[in-house]
Amino acid sequence: MKAYKKHALRLCAGVVATASLFSVPIHSHLAVAAEEQIAMMPVPATISKGIQQLAKLLPELQNSTAVYQGPVDGPGVSGDSVSFVLKTNGADEAVSRAIFDPQNGQLLVLDLQPKAPDQTQAWKLTDESAKEKAAAFLQNLHPHGKFYTAGSVSHEEGKATVRFVRKHNQVALTDPYDCFVTVDGTGRVIGYRTHNGAMYETLDPQGMPSAQRVMSEATAAQRYADSKPLELVYLLDEKAGAEAESDSAKQPTAQLVYALKGGVVKGPHTGGALDAMSGKPLANAAQQGQTVSVTGKATYASLKREDSVKAFAKEITGAELDKLPLISYADEQTQTRLYIWGVFGKEQKDEEKVYSLGQFPEDVKSDQKLHVLVEVDEQTGQLVRMSRHDGTDPRKPTDKERDLKTAVSWMERLLPTGSHEFRLKDEGDEEFSIWVADPLREGVPVYQKGQSKQQGAFVVQVNPLNGSILSLSRASAEDAVYPERGKAISEQAALAALLKAYPLELAYVKTQADAEKEAEWKLAYDLSFRQTKQHCFCGVESKVDTTVYVDALTGKVITEE
Repeated sequence: MKAYKKHALRLCAGVVATASLFSVPIHSHLAVAAEEQIAMMPVPATISKGIQQLAKLLPELQNSTAVYQGPVDGPGVSGDSVSFVLKTNGADEAVSRAIFDPQNGQLLVLDLQPKAPDQTQAWKLTDESAKEKAAAFLQNLHPHGKFYTAGSVSHEEGKATVRFVRKHNQVALTDPYDCFVTVDGTGRVIGYRTHNGAMYETLDPQGMPSAQRVMSEATAAQRYADSKPLELVYLLDEKAGAEAESDSAKQPTAQLVYALKGGVVKGPHTGGALDAMSGKPLANAAQQGQTVSVTGKATYASLKREDSVKAFAKEITGAELDKLPLISYADEQTQTRLYIWGVFGKEQKDEEKVYSLGQFPEDVKSDQKLHVLVEVDEQTGQLVRMSRHDGTDPRKPTDKERDLKTAVSWMERLLPTGSHEFRLKDEGDEEFSIWVADPLREGVPVYQKGQSKQQGAFVVQVNPLNGSILSLSRASAEDAVYPERGKAISEQAALAALLKAYPLELAYVKTQADAEKEAEWKLAYDLSFRQTKQHCFCGVESKVDTTVYVDALTGKVITEE
């Protein structure tokens, strides 16, 4: 493999000198190979400035070689990467790294390789000493370091990481610009990062409301309790289904928990945050849906036989499926059987057709442009999902009442006989209904961890043109073990436990009520929980945020970030 030439800086006694260096990636070390040079990558002036500043703060870097690696993008940070190599007795030591902002050379990430500590000094650093060491580094490094105050200290493998929160008029800001400085047991700074991979956002003091007229902490605590921020729910683990399949004698067990309405990490504040002036919730109350009692008819509760599947598919689609080719095969991985009607490409394998639904060969006749999928559980015959595809995307203002009746009528056919309670909510829009049904046990909703808002025990998509079913999926949680609701602690006790773990804190939060207007700072009382990492909110939101919740049986506050 050819070596490629990097531009390097030799740091000696705080003076930067230019040098040429070659790195050989396959061996993960640096070496000279003059005959296989490739174009030199010069060190940008801003990065050179950042390297010099860091070397002044950390003298151990002054005898290292800084190798410019070029731009990096993620995870969590984007910038220009630099490696630091120390030589001992002519051999290269482990490589440390840093990432700098290419615009101004400010440090975004520092990760120094740990050294074997002197056993006479190791692990004697107190939290206060760690804060002092970290604060001295941050205030000299960060252009706005004086606005930061040391907060929590976390420990891992002999290292202490100090979290710094910026404040305005002694009030903390809940924003993504917290800084983390890590020191080892001897007080040596070995790590640095920012919360969101960016250094700072300039504050305009004129836009910051005064904290002189906020309500007292006691009043805020009472208003918070009055807002009923918690909801009692059953939670099934994401892996429960797979574990149950691998061990039929082992039933998944649901957790009975108090979850925070509106979530914890999806926005600039939690769902229960209060305006510190008015005491009103900052977040709009989310619609909980409607409770519906469904009487099961068991018409299609079990679809073990092919003739039952054909009858179901014909009725739910209203199509003459006998005129279309039908293939059927078992999926060993999911332990389901798939039935697929329709015309596909001649060379396409049966197992690949499920990925081409709605895609028709060019020579297919117009009256054969229809694909229908029905998937059932091989052991129970219970429907897993069905969908129909004709290559169109029907859209028009829909009749929500009609769509709801259609969804409920098919739930009746698929459920076993008896009465079943669900919470139904439309997760579609004006032109498309997506009715999601979650089961209720003793009035308590049952969810799965990691479940999105468009997932549930039943998910029914209705055609806005005529009220027919476009797709229907079903997920059963009937085999799980559910703790008795009567054994749960009271909501008041759960709230007390939550506030003991994360007391209400006065903070500045940045909110944006209208997308067309600029975000503004507000004073709020919110839980003192602060995220330790950035969270990505791509696609549909989670139904239940389990970052922080209260175990309803033990009263223990669980944090799963």
